[in-house]
Amino acid sequence: MGMDMLCVYSYEDAKNLRDKGFSQKLIVMGVHTDEQLKELDTLNCILEITSLHMAKRFVDLKLSSETFVVIDTGMHRLGIAPEEVHECIDIVKDLNVTGLQTHFASSEELTNNYTERQVDTFNAVALSKVVPPFPPSTVVPVYMILVAGAKDV
Repeated sequence: MGMDMLCVYSYEDAKNLRDKGFSQKLIVMGVHTDEQLKELDTLNCILEITSLHMAKRFVDLKLSSETFVVIDTGMHRLGIAPEEVHECIDIVKDLNVTGLQTHFASSEELTNNYTERQVDTFNAVALSKVVPPFPPSTVVPVYMILVAGAKDV
């Protein structure tokens, strides 16, 4: 397909791409049933943890997929609040967590400094002693996601 990684929102999109032979890294966002999570795990998708409740579900389901922990850097929609990251990392310590990510709310607005504040919040979490040492951050601007420690991104 000419790309190294793709990000989709739904289980259905991920399953369709895998069924059509897309073998590259595939980040799957969104909320999924336990059955969908188990299947996404077998499809070798990169999954996201966006809440403490979800972290506990991933552990209970014994998922082995590469997983990113989403940090809420100010949008307050999805993601682990910076003050809860320590608890989340403790919960998922036995999972295959390979990085952190966030969503930039207004990165396309060049005169808005909100993205800079989000980057500062993200870096404060990513560089804290609470988080395991992931490799240096990588920016994936097409999806406006900041990923720390994504393997082979």
